[in-house]
Formats: sequence, C-alpha cells, structure tokens
Amino acid sequence: MHLDRVVYDVILIGNAHENEAVKAFQNKLTKLLFRLPIRIKHLYIISCPTPIIERGLKNEDISLRHYRICYSSSRKRNIMNIIINNLYIQVLIAIHILKILFKLKIDMFRKGDNNYKILILSLVQTFVFPYFIVRLCKNTLFKHKLQIVTYVGGRASMLALVAKDIVLFRILNAVEFLVYNFSDRLLVESVSSIGFLRLHRWVNKIYIVRQPLEIDFCKEFKPITERKFDLGYFGRLSLEKGFDVFLLLILKVLRYNRKLRLHAVIAGGSDNTVIDKIVQKFAHRINTLLGYKAISYLGWLQHNDMPEVLGDTKMVIIPSRSEGVPNILLEAMLCSAVPITLDVGGIRDIVRNGVTGLVFNDLHTLITKFPIIIDQIIYRDSQILEEMSYKALEHVKKLYSDHTIKLLWLYALL
Repeated sequence: MHLDRVVYDVILIGNAHENEAVKAFQNKLTKLLFRLPIRIKHLYIISCPTPIIERGLKNEDISLRHYRICYSSSRKRNIMNIIINNLYIQVLIAIHILKILFKLKIDMFRKGDNNYKILILSLVQTFVFPYFIVRLCKNTLFKHKLQIVTYVGGRASMLALVAKDIVLFRILNAVEFLVYNFSDRLLVESVSSIGFLRLHRWVNKIYIVRQPLEIDFCKEFKPITERKFDLGYFGRLSLEKGFDVFLLLILKVLRYNRKLRLHAVIAGGSDNTVIDKIVQKFAHRINTLLGYKAISYLGWLQHNDMPEVLGDTKMVIIPSRSEGVPNILLEAMLCSAVPITLDVGGIRDIVRNGVTGLVFNDLHTLITKFPIIIDQIIYRDSQILEEMSYKALEHVKKLYSDHTIKLLWLYALL
C-alpha cells in the first residue's frame, strides 16, 4: 500500500487542563500534523485548549474539528471531587471517540474504501477508560486499520514515588501499565527517557521522536551579559516541576553573598490559587527585605510573549523531579539562555554538561553547589556563560531541524 494512496483520519486526545504551556505544545503538534507529507482527511482534537492554526499553514484539504473537554473549575479540591471530575472527563472523551469512530466506519462502509487508516494519538497517560473503549473498537471493528499511539512526556506515578505516596503510586502505576499495554506504539523524546520513566517492558513498541519546535521562536535576544534577569523559572508552579526548589535556590544565593544584586523572574502559575499566593508573597517579602525588585513574578505569560522574557534571561532553572524533555528547555536554548537542570528524563540527551548548560545528578548537589556556581559565572567570569549561551543555541538548532522532526514523526506514526 503506497503512502500517497493511504488516507489517514487522526484523533488527537489532548489535555483537559488549559494553560499556556499546554496550549503551546498542542498547537505546535497540530501544525506539525498539517505539515506532514501524508494525506490526512480528518483531524479531530479532543482537548480543553482550542487549536489555533495560522492561515498560511492550514491545509484546506484537512477537515479540522475540535471537541472541547475541560476539568471543572470547582474551588473544592478534595479527593472525591478530583476523582469524580476525572471519571467524568474520561467518559466524555470515550463518548466523543465512539461517535467519531462509528461515523468513520459508516463512511468507509458506504464508500468501500480500504486505503484508509485511523491514528489515535494521545498526549495523556492517565485516562484508562477511553483506551479500553478504543481497544475494544480496534479488536471488533477496525483490526489493523486503527493504531493507538501514546506520547509519553513524563509519568505521574514517578512524582508519586518521589513524594513517597505509595498508595497513589500504585494506583497511577496500574493505570499507566494498562494504558501502555493498550497502546500499539509509545513515543518518547530520548533514549534516556526509556530508563528514567521505567518503560523497559514496552521497549518493542517504543519510538523516538522530537517534539515540534519553531526554530525561529526567539527572533531577537540581547547578548547574555546585557540581560536583565540572572535567573528564570518558567512553567507550572507544581512540585513535579520543582517550583519549591527554585525558591530555595534564590534564598541560597542571597545568603551565600549578601552583596550580590540578584534579579530573578518567575513566569508561570498553578491550578491552585493558594500556591500562586504563596509565590506572590515570597516575591513581595524578598523585594521588601532587599529594598529593590529582586524577583519579578509575572504569572502565566501568553506563549507569544515568552521569547521577549526568555531573551532577557541569562539562565533558566529547570528543577523538575520528573520529565521527558521539557519544552521550556528547548525554547530557553533557542533564546540562547543557559539551562541549569536536574538529571531527569531525557534532559542529559539534550544538554551537554558544562558545554551547553549545567546538569546536576541530584537535588542535594544542585542546592549545595548552585550558589557557588552563580557567584562564579555571573559575577566573576561571565565568559563561561557567554560560551555556553552560544553553544546552547547552536546545539538545539542542529538537533531540532524541521527535516529531522518530520522524519522521526513519520516513522513513528506510520
């Protein structure tokens, strides 16, 4: 069956949360699907963020339809409400998928066309009920015509293990185990992610891809020594992403050398307003004690505004406890900001320690050595920072060329 004769119908299951990071990733993936050299007839997106496709990129031959599903914004965030909300979303996704699949099956039966395939691409690994329904449909109605593909960015169970919540770990681990077994293919962003995310048992269905990236994301940025912010944290304010570690690192730097005039930026937010208020109060208290605006808390930024802030930041701190390959890492390097990270997921496959950034083996080492390093490369020998900044930009451009990204995704999906 020749590639140009096969018609694909794609169902993309996105996130039921809506924040700028989720929106940005979904939109980049949607644009990539539009640009792949395959015949996609229908693209169905089931997610909370609304897909945005520029006119110049939109393929008029592809029918795009969005089904909006979002978690309830109830203020009562007790465990029972979270479980009910999650189950409701899963049932809603399953209903949408069933409607789409039966419609496609009827159309195919009427036309008698065998040159078709259905790809279900999921960005979520904790929705086991929709996977069960899809697998049932595959075994009874579609057979080899339907492929279930799961993009594994990180694992929720890994965070539960770090937090030493054994009960939650076992529940999430069981859910992920079922999801990965139901999937025909698993997509990860690096070889290191396979080991870190404990995916060895599914190695025969794993494909390496690189997340869609706009190489011209950061069109203009200042020389590293002229940038306003010394340190930056960008993303969700959660334990998984390590926002608490970033706050601790700021305190460590300020205590190490009280003469330093540090400037840091926090751009992100949380679904929990309590966490947002904690970070706001932390920034306000530090600024008041020091007598100048040492910490700028910007909240969630529109993705279009990210290049301006990243291009004005010297070093981006990524203290995540669980990751695949974080999007902010790649965008920071595209803006020639130097990444400082923990050795989790596939980060070491992207960052060459001491060359294009700094990678710390564990949290203790990061917290202990961070103040000394900051004092050295920002305030004493900025040439080191300049060299790493330049090499970070060149390295990510080489790794994430448009041709390479398309080739890897084609191989993984088809």
